[in-house]
Amino acid sequence: MLAPEILQTIKRKTAGSLFDEKKTDIFALGVTLFQSLFLRTPFAKEYASTSDPMFKHFYSGNTEEFWKLSELQNIFKFLDKFEDFRKEEFIDLLNKMLNVDPEQRISIKEVINHPWFKVHNA
Repeated sequence: MLAPEILQTIKRKTAGSLFDEKKTDIFALGVTLFQSLFLRTPFAKEYASTSDPMFKHFYSGNTEEFWKLSELQNIFKFLDKFEDFRKEEFIDLLNKMLNVDPEQRISIKEVINHPWFKVHNA
């Protein structure tokens, strides 16, 4: 469940914290939320790398292709049966939580105030 910036730090073999721990936690929360609904991680390998056949869509900025993957669409068909599941808001929230650029990644305050999360905790 390593955030992309942690992987970069490991690859560079640099010491010290070169990433924002709060932003890496948001990434991990996004993975956990994804797993809670899809019963799998949003990447096919152990971590979110550029070569991962699923997660590569986040690196390319083409997340629409990620959400079109057939195994995700099959689960969405099931989730769409629940009238309070809002697919577009869920996808928006996860796209923001799993953003590979930590500077662009959503904050915990923004997560809490996101329409999908907020309504589900009302």
